[in-house]
Amino acid sequence: MSNPPGLSQSAIKQNIIPDTAELRLATHQDSEADASGTPLEELRSRIEVLSSLLAPIHRLPPKILASIFLDPVLHASVPRGSLTSGFGGRGLGPITAVSSHWRTTALSTPQFWSRFTILLPGNDNVARLLELYLERSKPCTLSLEIRAPHPGPVHHGILKQLLDSCGRWSTLHLSTDSSQLSLFSSARGHLQSLKILDLRARVSPMDSIAQMMEEVEGDAFELAPKLSMLRQCPNLTTLSATHDFTGRAADYPPYMPASVTAHTLSTFPFMLEFITAPCLEDLHLASGGPSWTSAWFSSFIQRSGCHPHTLHLADVVIASTDLLAVLPLTVVFHSIDNIPTVHSLILHSLRPHAVTDKLLAGLTAKESESSQPLLPALTNFP
Repeated sequence: MSNPPGLSQSAIKQNIIPDTAELRLATHQDSEADASGTPLEELRSRIEVLSSLLAPIHRLPPKILASIFLDPVLHASVPRGSLTSGFGGRGLGPITAVSSHWRTTALSTPQFWSRFTILLPGNDNVARLLELYLERSKPCTLSLEIRAPHPGPVHHGILKQLLDSCGRWSTLHLSTDSSQLSLFSSARGHLQSLKILDLRARVSPMDSIAQMMEEVEGDAFELAPKLSMLRQCPNLTTLSATHDFTGRAADYPPYMPASVTAHTLSTFPFMLEFITAPCLEDLHLASGGPSWTSAWFSSFIQRSGCHPHTLHLADVVIASTDLLAVLPLTVVFHSIDNIPTVHSLILHSLRPHAVTDKLLAGLTAKESESSQPLLPALTNFP
């Protein structure tokens, strides 16, 4: 095949393959272009970094930023961080991944890591997160929720870390099957920082009460809510002790007597037989099975010598005669100023019937009557 007119083979070759001089020139020009582009990219990157740093959230002083972090944590109804396999074991980690400024602030704020929820039995990932939380929260006390809803073995590393840190527990929400309580028995005698205890336990279904008593015989901490260890909590101010167990009063498991320093007590009426609370100010009694009598309450008040300010009855099964007998027992007069102490009475979900009619009649006194109302200092009756 002949070449097109006016186009020689050398010309075609030169158009396809540049000579050495042209290659050097092209390489030099490429190098200059790369050299000029690098500072430009660096400048653009620097502008982006500075623009990010100039954002209002990044110009806040670390102390104010830490307060913003802590506000939802400290005001949460339950501990904030979730160390559970269901949440991927992430806890509060996403906060530290926003920016280096946020990470530095979060890591230097121990209170941010001192409140968390952990679901047992757990796994290796949760165990590593727990170790981080316990280390980063030092030297703060801990507010934690421990949930162990099912019987069975617990991750050894998690349990050991929890028990090793029990001296730092300030608030503990413990929700567990009764068979799991013995796992925490070694915490007794080391709860000097504990101020608030919310103990909720479920008694596992059994064929008979005899089998239940045989299973739990021995350790006073094994059956919820065995309270003997509470005498070793000198700073306890709030105690809530409940469990899921239904049956007759005679079938309820035995409890060791406990003396507590709590100012607030929330429990079932029958538990008053086993608790002494000389510092009690607020008493919350909730339904928990059998109808109760004024004898439980009378014995508790006399044994404790307490001066409760608030009485809260929630769905309590009680006869009208017993209820009217209970209220005067709360009218304790101070020896100095001779003023009765109870000023708040809260009744929750009591259906209108003869009991409430008699109660309302007893709480009010007509001018024509010389008798004093049941609670003469009552100022709050929602």
